[in-house]
Amino acid sequence: MTPLRLEIVTPQALVFDGEVEMVTLPGEEGEFGVLYGHTPLLARTAEGVVEWIAQGKRRRLKVSPGFATVSEKGVSLFISDRKDPDATPACEELPAADAARLNL
Repeated sequence: MTPLRLEIVTPQALVFDGEVEMVTLPGEEGEFGVLYGHTPLLARTAEGVVEWIAQGKRRRLKVSPGFATVSEKGVSLFISDRKDPDATPACEELPAADAARLNL
């Protein structure tokens, strides 16, 4: 499988930048998956979980709303920072127990 590039960006930092086999994003109209060669699009994303596979390992991140640009060769996901100073950061690894509870 040809890898695609995934970038996850907040106004403060580049959260992730690497090659992945596939990525699933929480779109406003529901989840959508992206593989190499996907039709280009621009989509608003919802608060939820981004999931991707890289080097055979599945990774998940909890993200805030934002938007994604998809090209044939990759995905750039732009998300906002935390909602308020006491909130959980906009992007964090989702513990396996939470993922199981959410049936991911």
